[in-house]
Amino acid sequence: DQEGFSVMESVQAIVMYLLLGACVYHSTVLHEDLSIVDALYFSVVTFTTVGYGDVCPATLWGKLVTIVFAFCGISILGIAIGSIGS
Repeated sequence: DQEGFSVMESVQAIVMYLLLGACVYHSTVLHEDLSIVDALYFSVVTFTTVGYGDVCPATLWGKLVTIVFAFCGISILGIAIGSIGS
């Protein structure tokens, strides 16, 4: 028996997480005014911990959500890479 996630499940988790992030940042809930492309770009840059700084949250709630998004993303990425590597 294989423990952990399969490669396909790991890739699906990453894609779903990025799409969720793009939807959250694009939505009007955070009042960030990001296009869907900018929201996806920001999600990828934050998820991969690159953090270029060209797009960044302007509101308090946007910043708080970004903190949670980044910490959860780092965990998901670590688990996914660990599963792919094993």
